[in-house]
Amino acid sequence: MHRKTFIQTLALAAATGSLGLAHAQAQVEVPFYYPVAVGGAIAKTIDGFAADFMKQHPNIKVTPIYAGTYQETIVKALTAHKSGKPPATSVLLSTDMFTLIDEDAIAPIDQFVKTAADQAWLKSFYPAFMANSHTGGKTWGVPFQRSTVVMYYNKDLFKQAGLDPNRAPQTWKELSDAAQKLTRKDASGKVTQYGIQIPSTGFGYWMLQTLTTPNGVLLANEAGTKVTFDHPKVI
Repeated sequence: MHRKTFIQTLALAAATGSLGLAHAQAQVEVPFYYPVAVGGAIAKTIDGFAADFMKQHPNIKVTPIYAGTYQETIVKALTAHKSGKPPATSVLLSTDMFTLIDEDAIAPIDQFVKTAADQAWLKSFYPAFMANSHTGGKTWGVPFQRSTVVMYYNKDLFKQAGLDPNRAPQTWKELSDAAQKLTRKDASGKVTQYGIQIPSTGFGYWMLQTLTTPNGVLLANEAGTKVTFDHPKVI
């Protein structure tokens, strides 16, 4: 859910092990940091999720905490970690995984997956959504609110350019060809209509991945130690 990037729920209980140390009879408190980067009543939805969970598990108290933007949430999560009171879970960017590992502020989820039901749950996510949850042979996060880049096209402009208004481009070549036909210039050569727009956001890598991943190449290796910006398919 993040309109800009891929998100994962990341366990931040590594440093204190606070969940495991809770008294067996006491109610376990689970602070849950989450950002809101889209419109709508997201807070009410999250509160509803927490309430439903607590009805099923009365011994666990989940406290959803709106922590601001994704950037603000990672800062608050790391600050809480350094103060000795980290949130049990946080919704953060998948790319924050390496920062959390470097700060020793995250525990791999694998160590909490004990039962067959737990293992079935972890395997229930789409493999593509789990791809950037792994590094070093461990699983550090699970998808919580995945965003997907969506292409919109203007049928009227397609028709004006001699393109089939009922068929969107199916390949990168078709997209490139259509974009060139849709681009218009005035007599001086100034562009008056661009054939395609890829938004400029604070998450440029996300927009770039939209083009590169389907083209058969990933922007970084599994360990996060090497990028492939100079790969011919990325270029």
